[in-house]
Amino acid sequence: MLKILLYFSLCLFFCFSQDRIAAVVGDEVILESAVKEQVAAFLLNVDSAANTTEVREKVLDYLIEQEVLAYFANKDTLLQIEESQIKSVVGERLDFFKNQLGSISALESYFGVEYLEIEGLLKKEAKKMLLSDLFKRKLFSYVSVSSKEVEDFYYSYKDSLPLTPFLYSYSCFEVPASSGKEVLDRTSALAEAVLKDVFEGSSFEDFYSVYSGGDLGLFRRGTFIQEFEELAFSLKEGEVGGPVLSSLGFHLIRLNRRVGEKIDASHILFPIKTTQEDIDFSMSYLDKTKDLFSLGKTNFDSLSLSSVGSYGGIFAKAPETSVPKNILSSLKNQAVGSLSEVLELEKNVFGLVLLKSVEPPAVPDLYDYWGFVENMALEKKFFSFYSDWYTKNKKDVYINILN
Repeated sequence: MLKILLYFSLCLFFCFSQDRIAAVVGDEVILESAVKEQVAAFLLNVDSAANTTEVREKVLDYLIEQEVLAYFANKDTLLQIEESQIKSVVGERLDFFKNQLGSISALESYFGVEYLEIEGLLKKEAKKMLLSDLFKRKLFSYVSVSSKEVEDFYYSYKDSLPLTPFLYSYSCFEVPASSGKEVLDRTSALAEAVLKDVFEGSSFEDFYSVYSGGDLGLFRRGTFIQEFEELAFSLKEGEVGGPVLSSLGFHLIRLNRRVGEKIDASHILFPIKTTQEDIDFSMSYLDKTKDLFSLGKTNFDSLSLSSVGSYGGIFAKAPETSVPKNILSSLKNQAVGSLSEVLELEKNVFGLVLLKSVEPPAVPDLYDYWGFVENMALEKKFFSFYSDWYTKNKKDVYINILN
């Protein structure tokens, strides 16, 4: 994403300024300043000790390669990019620039041209980028690997494959301190009353300062909890729905607009106010649960499955990178079969964790990690295929590197 943003910002800046040409590819030019900026970014973010001349050659080769891909993508009449895809990319880029610079007028001042001209160039660059990506995916679709090729790859590169992370199997019983029925009912009723006011003409935005919330901006599925997203994505533009419960409280949601696969939504949050009495009750309940477990009088897995939050449940062979940090910290100090101390999973949410097993890092088993190994074998084969394709086909494109 950062590379795309940098590329777009360079395209914008240097298209609106005079600059020396580094190379010509077909009908397109690569500007020297764009090359220098990417070289500088590499030296700053990747390897400050790298040879500048060698880095410049690699950067220029990369930019030429992108233009060659774009050249063939434009010639492929079967490749089609939806206007909504272009709008989505342009919307993201414009939001990024506006967030960085503060306003549309600041954006115009920075680039020295009007907003519509900036938007027009972004559309051109977005279409080029999307077409190039689509064309490369089309090339990728020509490559496949057989089961024998996967096995051959595995046994050839087995010793150099990355080791698996620590794998933890555990159960977590989660108890929010604010999960008492009276608290939930009271907060839900408040949200319903505000929803009624909105339906009767009150401004949605006016409630931000009274409660909490605001504009969430553009987001795609997988950003927020499932219940929140199911409601948000089901709404029509301008429609308000809810209340829906999350670990933060109850939400009212308004859908502002749809942009491709993303939506722009706003919400009013009604936090569930937790008292010290609620916290003490949850802690005491978990302490008693731990005592019952030590006496063999409770089924911890059943309790874990009854959890309603995002931490609770039964987890088998979870990579350590996917285990929440506070839970992972406890698991690393637990014996297999033991129960943790009462943990604060997040603010006002507490729980207990049962460690079932730990598997240390190891060379991945071929059949347990078949998909992972298959993808690596496929990528290696595609790299060879693509290198041959590029070497052969770039000869058909006019390329002039200017020194």
